[in-house]
Formats: sequence, C-alpha cells, structure tokens
Amino acid sequence: MIRLKALCQVTAGLLFMLLSTLGSLQAANRDAQALHQHLTKMHALSAHFTQQILNARGTQIQQVSGYLALERPHYFYWQTLAPFPQEIVSNGQQLWVYDPDLEQVSLHTLDEQAHKTPIAVLLGNFEQLSRHYQVSQLGGTAKAVQMFQLVPLTETNLFTHLQVRFVDGVLDQLTFADTLGQQTRIDLDRVHLNPELDPSQFEFQIPENTEVIRALQAESPPQPQSLTTE
Repeated sequence: MIRLKALCQVTAGLLFMLLSTLGSLQAANRDAQALHQHLTKMHALSAHFTQQILNARGTQIQQVSGYLALERPHYFYWQTLAPFPQEIVSNGQQLWVYDPDLEQVSLHTLDEQAHKTPIAVLLGNFEQLSRHYQVSQLGGTAKAVQMFQLVPLTETNLFTHLQVRFVDGVLDQLTFADTLGQQTRIDLDRVHLNPELDPSQFEFQIPENTEVIRALQAESPPQPQSLTTE
C-alpha cells in the first residue's frame, strides 16, 4: 500500500509539472509549440480521475479514484479515495502529503520538491524541459484528439516515457511507464477548464493527533518504488 501511495505522489507531481511550466513555455519545435498552445489555455483545472496501474504483462495491479484541482502557477490539490486515501496539497509555498490511515502528514517547501524529486527538471521553464526530454506529437484517431509523448534524454529510474492526451483541447489522460515495464494511466472525467476555485482547498488544516514530519534540508521527499501485489 505504501508503494502505491508513493506512485500516487509521482502521478500528482507529473500533473503538477504540467501546470508549473505554463508561465515560461517557449516554442523550440513544432510539436513543443502544439503542446505549448494546449497548456497555455489551462490556467486552472478541476476533475475527477481514475488511476489504473498495470504490470509488464498488462494485468491490472491496482485502481484508485479521486479528485484533483490545479491553478497556476503552483496551487495544487490531489485526493485519492479508499482503499488508499491520501491528500497532496500545495499553497504555492508549502506542500503537504497526508496519509490518514497512518495518521501522518509530511511537510515540504516547494523549493525542496523542485530540486530533489526526480521529476524536478519538469517543474521549471521550457528550456529545462527541452534539455531533458524529447517532445513529440503522436498520431491520433480523430482530429479532436491530440497526444504528446515526452521521452527522457538521459536515463531515469522513474519512467521511460510520459504521454499526455487532449480531447477537444482539454486534458483528459496521462500515461507513463516505468523502467520495469509497469504502466500507470490516469483518466480524467467531469473536467472543468479554468473554473473559479476556492482558495481554501489549497491550504491544509492538520487534524488533531496527526504526526507531523518536517522534511530536513538534506532529506529528499518520498520516492516511488516498484509495485508489488502485497
């Protein structure tokens, strides 16, 4: 269960990076320009999601559902429901990761997250993104569907590629595969593009009797590990 939650944090981070790059994206090639055009339309987003995790044989290992909300540049809310409840919240300066079943919340600054997580290169500007990833547009079955693939230019222990899909200009699917061949797919539904979001959802009130873990300067945030069926 802990391993699945770690992967949920990475998934949330991948969505977070899509929003974080909006302010400074610049076109480096035609495909990057097309991705840029989609992302710059997304000032805020809310949606329900279903996340499926498949092993290398294509067998489903786990499925979770939840709700997310994003608002540029760094506001973020991610909630997964039972049987693996978790909340990840950012107010633009601090990030909380709350595990109710463990009665624990870990606190990180965005600076810590930005330079210590393996997906940190995606949290900055477009120049960083293009330096570490090859962006290409994949062929779609319909004109309204556009899909983009990001492949690391250097070896990473997290994922071999990331795919982002838009339908009628709206983000609707995110897929990535890790080095063990496992695949995570997040399907969005009830998507609201640029809604008026309540600022209070980007602040986290720590429940009573909850253990607070503050990240130390030399400590890295939790990293994902390989999933098992335990």
